[in-house]
Amino acid sequence: MSTGSTQSSRPQHWSWLLLKILLLAALLPWFAHFAYVHITTPPGQPGRRAADSQNPAPPPPDEGTRILAKVLDSFPARPVLNLKPPPGMRWDPPVQQQPLEIDDVRTGPWDLDGRPFLRAAAAHLASQPVSDFLASLIAVRGHSYRVEELGTSGALTIGPHEIRRTARLLVARARYQHAERHDVAAAWGDLKTGLWLAHASHPKNLVNALVGLGCEATCTTELMYLTLEADIPADLAAEIDKTLRELPSLDDFWRQTVRGELSPLREMILSSYTDNGHGNGWLVLSALPSPMSLFGGPPPGRPCARSRLWNLCAPLYYDRQTALSKLDRLIEQAEGVAQLPYQAAQQVLFDELEGVYFQDPLAGPVPWALHLQGGMPGAAAYSTFVGATAHRRATRIMLALNLYHARQGHYPTTLSSLVPEFIDDLPPDPYTEEPFRYRPTADAEFILYSCGRDGVDNGGVMPLDQYGRPARGQSADDVYTHPRWPPIYEPTAVPLDRSEITPDTADGGTP
Repeated sequence: MSTGSTQSSRPQHWSWLLLKILLLAALLPWFAHFAYVHITTPPGQPGRRAADSQNPAPPPPDEGTRILAKVLDSFPARPVLNLKPPPGMRWDPPVQQQPLEIDDVRTGPWDLDGRPFLRAAAAHLASQPVSDFLASLIAVRGHSYRVEELGTSGALTIGPHEIRRTARLLVARARYQHAERHDVAAAWGDLKTGLWLAHASHPKNLVNALVGLGCEATCTTELMYLTLEADIPADLAAEIDKTLRELPSLDDFWRQTVRGELSPLREMILSSYTDNGHGNGWLVLSALPSPMSLFGGPPPGRPCARSRLWNLCAPLYYDRQTALSKLDRLIEQAEGVAQLPYQAAQQVLFDELEGVYFQDPLAGPVPWALHLQGGMPGAAAYSTFVGATAHRRATRIMLALNLYHARQGHYPTTLSSLVPEFIDDLPPDPYTEEPFRYRPTADAEFILYSCGRDGVDNGGVMPLDQYGRPARGQSADDVYTHPRWPPIYEPTAVPLDRSEITPDTADGGTP
């Protein structure tokens, strides 16, 4: 019985074996074709190399870039300070030879007699090279220009460093104009040039946007001090308010930055996938750029030498259409956070979008591209955008308060008294979408503040550190009416000890 059963199972066994052989014979040509296509097909469009797509040559400089680069190339050199203390005195802390720190012009009281560093800085700002440089800069105001992230000073290249140092010089000269020369209109001319410099750059990627917002915040902060320290004529105040209102809104600026930062990733995807002629394709793993060069590999962004056999793993990754649709969804979500309340926007950016592609093992080239450009615009960057918007809106309110005080002789009890004679409407605090906090003080002044990033009203309290500057890591309001910060580099002249008096120090000198 067992022998017959064994014999009857043999035909069945051979039939299954024959079926497997036929199935393998049918699949073998398909697999061979699949392997051949994936190993030999180049990424992107026919005749286009992946390396050319992933590392495109920068566009030629436009006319605005040429003109501005030529002006910025003549930036005046900072003088080296070698100041002697008064006879019988010494500097505390000791002063060594060092280049002039122009940022200190924006700090402390305007006291040329008691602040030798400030006196030297004022002389530098009044010098002919600085006057000629800023006059040339104001003359080209209105052009747009291109900023290269790795740019250096040169005839055709403008980098973030050139923009930042020029904005700081403009703001320092603005304080000199109204504090020393009592020329508010000239001070506004310098600040207006700084605001143009902050927003006229392209492309609108994250680096350029953050540099521009930093320059804008520096200019609007000085404008706030200007409203507290000088009387601004009504016609000039109207021009300043109009300029601030015409700056890009938070929604527009954030949207432009997101698109400018993430849209180039589409080119990365197109140059990393095959094209089947119907809008789809497979990832070409052998052509992906190197994500890092920490371990002796090629520099970031350069093609990485890999075997084409890696392309056989392409079905494990998203196809071309899926990768593009996910990128479009990422851009749409990132743009949409500007419509949300600040805390909700932070949660979306931090919890849902940041790292979304880094954590997705199937996303193909997008994590590499995000890594190479420093990640997507996230929660920290959005906070900078909102902070700059708060500064801008608070400046408009302080400008209206300046006009009210000039006419009435005192500040109003509420901000609503400013509308509509001194300001068309009261812009809200972008952190809370509620009115800015305001109250008059007993010394006939006022306090204006925002609740800040945590959205908590601390009553206008801003904790300071040992140097008299905002303490980090503590819940605090953003107070816009605080006095100027203490000088950073300004030394104090103190009497010499008897043991320190020598023929050299008796006439002025540091032992």
